[in-house]
Amino acid sequence: MCMEQNAFLDVDSNPLFTPIEINVEGAPLKDCVLSISGYSGTERDILISIAEVLGAT
Repeated sequence: MCMEQNAFLDVDSNPLFTPIEINVEGAPLKDCVLSISGYSGTERDILISIAEVLGAT
């Protein structure tokens, strides 16, 4: 459910909806500092959350 559009979206409509398989315990982005530009709102929040889960700061 997309809260911004108040609608259900097709899972193929956005790459962020695609599951990724990564061993998060290995923290593949540990010691990486990321800058996320070109995104705003929910997409930016999701990318930041994914990066943090993977060990980025």
